[in-house]
Amino acid sequence: MPPIVRFPLLLLLTLSVGCDDREQQLRIWQQEQVTQIQRHAQENAATTNALVAADAESRKQFLELEQDLQNQRNVLEQDRQAVATARERVPLLAVALQGTSAVLLGILALGVTGYLLTRAQSDDGAVELEETLLMELCSESMLFPPLPSAVSGPVAALTATDDVASSASLTTNPSGDVQCRTS
Repeated sequence: MPPIVRFPLLLLLTLSVGCDDREQQLRIWQQEQVTQIQRHAQENAATTNALVAADAESRKQFLELEQDLQNQRNVLEQDRQAVATARERVPLLAVALQGTSAVLLGILALGVTGYLLTRAQSDDGAVELEETLLMELCSESMLFPPLPSAVSGPVAALTATDDVASSASLTTNPSGDVQCRTS
């Protein structure tokens, strides 16, 4: 028995030693005290059991929340990895698109050039235009070597016209075939 309970019991026992009636009252009082103590002990046990059950329930809820939090962390980590992978892919796709567009532009330029070359070969006026442009360039600068004297057609006519028009500023090339204007 706890000391708190013993002291009042001993006190009552000491007081009741003198008479029976008092002894009877002391016994009744002691029984009431014992009953109260038992009732308090039962209440304490019930409260303790309730506290233990509440603690177990709160731990269970804590574990569930912790597991839910871990699941959310896993989902966030997966989302973060997906975003990181997308960030890596976007520049690669941009570079691939740039490379593909450069290749397509190159192919298009080659196609246009090929088309113009085949068209120029089949067009008779293009040859005359080409010869005229060459003669014009030759007459303005000495970057291009002079054409051979065996040139016939429009180029020979242009050369003869240039000879008459500007005989003062013409020079003869070392072979003496074609004359070009010097600037």
